[in-house]
Amino acid sequence: MARYKKCPNGHSYPADRSECPICNSGKQVGASTENEMVTQIIRGLDADDAGSKTTVGGEAAPITTPNVDPHRDYSKTMVEDEIEEENESGVVTSRRESRAASRLVGWLVTYSLDPNGTDFRLYEGRNIIGKDFSCGVCINDSKVSSQHAILLYRNEKFRIKDNLSTNGTIVNGVDIDDESVVLNDGDVIQIGETILLFRTAELTQ
Repeated sequence: MARYKKCPNGHSYPADRSECPICNSGKQVGASTENEMVTQIIRGLDADDAGSKTTVGGEAAPITTPNVDPHRDYSKTMVEDEIEEENESGVVTSRRESRAASRLVGWLVTYSLDPNGTDFRLYEGRNIIGKDFSCGVCINDSKVSSQHAILLYRNEKFRIKDNLSTNGTIVNGVDIDDESVVLNDGDVIQIGETILLFRTAELTQ
């Protein structure tokens, strides 16, 4: 699991590096240049997770990485809708579009990703937890599947279900397999090597 630390200028970078790659680039950077450098660091971490390059016919095959939006904070919850559109020729295309979030109903809090803590907001409806950047709760953990689990809030209840992940989902020390489990305030969820504390906002209403 990747660990991070911050330099005096507030840049996050992998803990196994002795110096901040942004500060020690030898040049003053603006916001756009810094975003590009952060993107390169993220892609470098993805390459480390994937291991060494595969050679085909003596040449190194390129490693493909997901598209990274330098303007998005991947430690925060993002809500998207999939929208289908039909043009005049009858061709249907789909796209993802960010939307205003539904009612806030809870949080997932973890200290596994950052020693200072990270929190993810939970909203009414489905909250997808996984490593894929399209997930509402995006977790950078090599043992977390792309779409690892589904946390649902409906009819005043929270339920979580493993989404056929590789390493399973554990709630309060019990592997839930393919069952849908009701969550209560204070329950502890583990996916991959990430420990998440579930807190509900309903208690304050």
